[in-house]
Amino acid sequence: MSELVEGIKLLGGIAGLGTAAFTIYDRLVKSRPIVSLTASAHPYDDHGVPYLRLTNRSDREIVVTSIDVPPETTLQLHDDVMSIIERELGQRHARLIAPGETAFFEVTLDDEFRNGLIASSKVLEFTVHWHQASGSTWWSGLRLKASIRSDELGLVLKDAARRQIPAPNAVASPRML
Repeated sequence: MSELVEGIKLLGGIAGLGTAAFTIYDRLVKSRPIVSLTASAHPYDDHGVPYLRLTNRSDREIVVTSIDVPPETTLQLHDDVMSIIERELGQRHARLIAPGETAFFEVTLDDEFRNGLIASSKVLEFTVHWHQASGSTWWSGLRLKASIRSDELGLVLKDAARRQIPAPNAVASPRML
């Protein structure tokens, strides 16, 4: 009989550890935003336009405090005049992204770098610094990374131009803080 009790205790302990692991996963990983690179056809030229896509999957607003970009690139919020002005002035402001919203940041490549994309295999890495707008303060200082080799980016841009993929819809732009 005592072996049965010990077996039940063991199963209970394993179930408790499984529940704790799932809760940690649910709180830390499931509600994190998704960052990825995508492309569309350029409306006035025969090359593609790269975008950094940031999707907020959580049920809370998130704040994007900054985005680190490779030196060969600049970044601006797609179809946002204030973002263009910030880029020209060298200023950055935090962006608030609502739950379920997707923000597209247009990546501008240096002309010399763009011309050598296919021949190069340099890794372009983008780091998004973010935190939740409300809730626990220990969520501050989180980072997400997206990276791609330049030759792969060149192929993605050519494919986007060939298939005439439309630019992302910028109807609901993230709010500036």
